[in-house]
Parts: sequence; C-alpha cells; structure tokens
Amino acid sequence: MQRWLCLILVSIAAPCLAGCSRSALATHPVRGQVYYRDKPLAEALIVFHALDASDHAANKPIAYTDSEGKFTLTTMKPGDGAPAGEYAITVDLREAVLVGEEKTRSGKSLLPERYRNVQKAVFKFRVEPGENIVPRLDVKD
Repeated sequence: MQRWLCLILVSIAAPCLAGCSRSALATHPVRGQVYYRDKPLAEALIVFHALDASDHAANKPIAYTDSEGKFTLTTMKPGDGAPAGEYAITVDLREAVLVGEEKTRSGKSLLPERYRNVQKAVFKFRVEPGENIVPRLDVKD
C-alpha cells in the first residue's frame, strides 16, 4: 500500500517540479522600439527566437508594440524580459480584420516576409544579465 502511495505522490509531484524549475528561469528586462517608414510601428508582434540550443528555446519571449512602437518583452509573466542569450528577432504586423464586433490583427501580413521569417532574420540581439535596450529596429520595404 505504501508503495502505491509513493508512486501516486511521485506521479503528481513530478510535473509540478518540472513546472517550478521552468518558472525559476532567470529573465532580464528587455525594451526596444520599432519603426516602419520612419514612423513608430504600432500593434506589431515582436518575437525573440533563441539561437543557442538551450532548454529555454520553448519559451519564446514576445511583445506587442504600443502606439509609439515601443515594446517590453514577456517570457513567463508580463514584462519579465528574456533569458540571457543570443536571439533572432522577428517582427510581424497583420491586417486588422473584423471578427464579430471586434477588430483583430489576424489578416494578411503587412510587412515584408524577411522580417517575420526567423531563418532570414534581419535583426539579432544578445540579452545580457541586467537591463537591456534593443537598438531601434528599422523595418524597410
């Protein structure tokens, strides 16, 4: 009976421990700004793709730009940044589409393909421990 109880407890605890170790991943604040045609690019999706083979590659740091084209990365909780390492950065802006009574950015992409393709990434950045400011990202036609 004790043996079964131990097996049950281990099977319940193992996923929790795995989740806990993942949430303990050290992240560092990352901010930046995106411009398109020399104007701030609002509502764009920014994704950082880890270039080094590491266990944090599954957690892609992301952000949406505000009306001034500014962004703050999120990996696990809002504004926590990204783990240290080298990243390729993709930028995508989708056409606004009416879904029911709401507009969502789920239409066709409005930016050149090279900015949203990680294999052709135009932008790269190394996240270091501490505060990180990404140099201005200029998207061009």
